[in-house]
Amino acid sequence: MLNLDQYQVFLEVARARSFSRAAASLFVTQPAVSQTIRALEDRLGCKLFLRSARGVSLTEEGERLYQEVSGAILRIEEAEAHFAGLQTLSVGTLRIGASDTVCKYLLLPFLSTFHELYPGVSIKVTNRTSSETVRLLREGQVDMGFVNMPTPIDESMTCESVLSVQDVLVATPELAKTLPKKVSYEDLITQPLLMLERLSSTRRFWDKIFEEHGLNRKPQIELGSLDLLLEFACIGLGISAVTLPAARELIEQGKLTVLNLKNPPAPRSIGVVTTKQLPPSPCARAFLTEIKKSFR
Repeated sequence: MLNLDQYQVFLEVARARSFSRAAASLFVTQPAVSQTIRALEDRLGCKLFLRSARGVSLTEEGERLYQEVSGAILRIEEAEAHFAGLQTLSVGTLRIGASDTVCKYLLLPFLSTFHELYPGVSIKVTNRTSSETVRLLREGQVDMGFVNMPTPIDESMTCESVLSVQDVLVATPELAKTLPKKVSYEDLITQPLLMLERLSSTRRFWDKIFEEHGLNRKPQIELGSLDLLLEFACIGLGISAVTLPAARELIEQGKLTVLNLKNPPAPRSIGVVTTKQLPPSPCARAFLTEIKKSFR
């Protein structure tokens, strides 16, 4: 079995060129140093030091061992420093999987704060749908994934609600004035509806709401991003189904208004998915801490 203590004593003797000075540096007795070197020489089957009146010097075998061991110890020290840095977050990588909508309108401020607190940590974000984010986590490509709940996950994973998002229907103030003050879903049957593509979580969410009200409502326009839905709504092409964070700036500017629904949808939860066998890294734990602070 490898005995690192023997090699550390060997390195100290080689650097000090003296058994007595090495013993003083290691806070042990000189006989203990001599006994350790003798045991190492017996184990390796060769002499490592030549003794003389001036002290000790390395043999040819000792020189070779010194080069190998000093390099190995240096790499071990560097590894220890690296892992110490991971714990203090002076180094490391935060690997997140999430949709572009969740990143832009929910995670972005937390990512900004995290980067200011831990500038030495690199941030890697992979944009995918909720189901694809779960696959990335399963394959070990991300440390955690932010998904729209409920999203099916494996038994080997856990999902915790950490954020919430409000879905809304928006239109230009001019279009909104043509509708009742309290809008029912039936009132929308004759209106042009703009929605995300069918595979998106937001689209499935709205499809379910219309089905619950006995309506098979198909959008007039399907688009791939909330930003486009908002731009199309701004030029009066119809009513867009979006999230409130995505539309907030345009609402504040007076370009869009939120329809006052008789039965507004309940807020949706955004969950963080992690694996049970591999707990979140120090970087991931610190990032989640920053998010949870917003709920205090």
